[in-house]
Amino acid sequence: MQANLLRGQGLPSHYPGTCRGVSPSESEERASKGESFVVRFRSSPDVTRVEDLVYGNFEQGKPETDYILTKSDGFPTYHFANVVDDKHMGITHVIRGAVSLPIALPPLVSPWLTPR
Repeated sequence: MQANLLRGQGLPSHYPGTCRGVSPSESEERASKGESFVVRFRSSPDVTRVEDLVYGNFEQGKPETDYILTKSDGFPTYHFANVVDDKHMGITHVIRGAVSLPIALPPLVSPWLTPR
């Protein structure tokens, strides 16, 4: 809802951390009552730095958002599913275009993959 309001005003949407402070017990209670939820990866407030084998050093201009790993329908996001799939297939390197470099989620979320 909040993202739609921002987009309607021509502004970029960014998760403001609304539920970051929700305790595990409160989260469980809300979910057990049927409240819709997503599972997020809590990102570091620091700027992300990646050494890419093709593009060299890359620094995200702002801290990462708390990425959604599992959507409210219970299914994983495409990016998260890719990380899991790559791990199980033994993938060691992922080549991506410059456009995709800022959304280099897999290396940031997974201890299985090292940014390259």
